[in-house]
Amino acid sequence: FVAAFGPFGVPHDQRGIFKSTDGGRTWRRVLFRNAQTPGVDLWIDRRNPSVMFAALWEAFRKEYTMSSGGPGSGLFKSTDGGTTWRKLEKGLPTQMGRIGLDVSRSQPNAVMAVVQSDEGGTVGIDDLLSRKGGVFRSEDGGETWTRTSALNPRSFYFSQIRVQPDDSTRVYLLGTDLYWSDDGGVTFRARGAKNL
Repeated sequence: FVAAFGPFGVPHDQRGIFKSTDGGRTWRRVLFRNAQTPGVDLWIDRRNPSVMFAALWEAFRKEYTMSSGGPGSGLFKSTDGGTTWRKLEKGLPTQMGRIGLDVSRSQPNAVMAVVQSDEGGTVGIDDLLSRKGGVFRSEDGGETWTRTSALNPRSFYFSQIRVQPDDSTRVYLLGTDLYWSDDGGVTFRARGAKNL
């Protein structure tokens, strides 16, 4: 499986999630929203590879302009090995941009996402905090989500979140600095910084 961005600055059909069953010689697209929406993150359950999560991000960048977010963006889940996909929505922003995701290896129902959202704009220095986006956590395999933090440092550039394999409450957020949480994404610390 591959999350494919495709050509950076033009609409293209080589975007989305692709699957190969012959070691990468040929590929078939299994998740596609539109020609402006690439795949940017993908997670497959190692214990049950029928369960998969994918993040799509409607975006483009040219020399003179860029766009991040739109109706093509979203979080998706498959329970049949990528044959069919369902958009996850309950508790997530309706308008989304770039999304990073990870699932706890020790507690597979614990899913974390860092979500860019333009709803209400952004606040804070260096776009650290978002009014509607930020860190989201699901305890039921992505069916429902709770926003745990407004932190989302430089979301267009980074949007990477990782859950420590042996502890679902230890969460890392990568951005302009390395941020970490010991309470499941509610509060974060950075080197030499107070709680965020």
